[in-house]
Amino acid sequence: MFDIVKDVYNTYDDELKKVKLKDLSAIYLKINSNEQILFERFNDFWTFETKDGKFDYKINNESTFEELINQLKNNYQFDDNFTVRVFSYLRKNDKSIPEFTKLIIPNRRKNINQELFGDFELRRMFEVHCDLYKDEPEKLEDFKVQMDVVGQDVMQIVSLISAQAHTSETLNFTMNLVSSILASYPLTPITDEEKYKDDWVDINTINSKETNEYITKLLELDDMTIESIFINMRCTRIIKVNYKNNKNEIVTEYYDIAASIFIDDEEKVAYHGEQSITSITLPWMFVQTNEVMLDDEMKKNKDKMKKFLDIKI
Repeated sequence: MFDIVKDVYNTYDDELKKVKLKDLSAIYLKINSNEQILFERFNDFWTFETKDGKFDYKINNESTFEELINQLKNNYQFDDNFTVRVFSYLRKNDKSIPEFTKLIIPNRRKNINQELFGDFELRRMFEVHCDLYKDEPEKLEDFKVQMDVVGQDVMQIVSLISAQAHTSETLNFTMNLVSSILASYPLTPITDEEKYKDDWVDINTINSKETNEYITKLLELDDMTIESIFINMRCTRIIKVNYKNNKNEIVTEYYDIAASIFIDDEEKVAYHGEQSITSITLPWMFVQTNEVMLDDEMKKNKDKMKKFLDIKI
């Protein structure tokens, strides 16, 4: 739907009022409880979409956001706290990517059935939850506020993917890549090659002192002295440790320091301990952290473990 974007939630403040329309690619306004307006920019002209349809909108690109709002107020009744959401160009200054407008939705979209299905299902979901929370006004209001944003987001994504005209094979590949990226899963193996040396950074520049001391203690080996510890920035679970042995030689070992986490089924809390760390070899391909239930013996020694969320790996 948009040539996306830095997607920002906004308040209608002095900073936003001064933004020029030429620096935006799309604008979403919920002006009152019944009316929403969606503006989209196509090259040098704007369209706006309301419940009545989609139309061209006459306004100079040099106009400010405040001028647009003032113009709209001549024709629409605005709530005092209307919703504002703006979308700005991701690569507006990158002249090397002239075809970036692929992300603008064309008039004819390939997967229109999925868009209709998505719209129907979101409306049904909204209806079902409104019935579910009808006797809980606070929950109902929270749900409506959440869906006001999320529903728009979901349909934007569906429309965007529809516009890219995928085959079933490329769609699956695309969705797998997107899912991995959003979950911060590296797409290729972790290595320790010279050309990728910037992937590794000193542990002391990343984590808190308390976390680093905790991890260092777990990585200590008999007859070895830790010289340095590096974290891989593509996957911060992966640690490189340079040890010095009793022959004064440097020995490098690699570890997954969150290979497993241990769940206390009574407290519903995840713990990290010595058994969370596993020695690995490179190249290492990402695998998800293994979740293991704390056994009775571990529960007795839980004071030697840390709550996983407190470590911030």
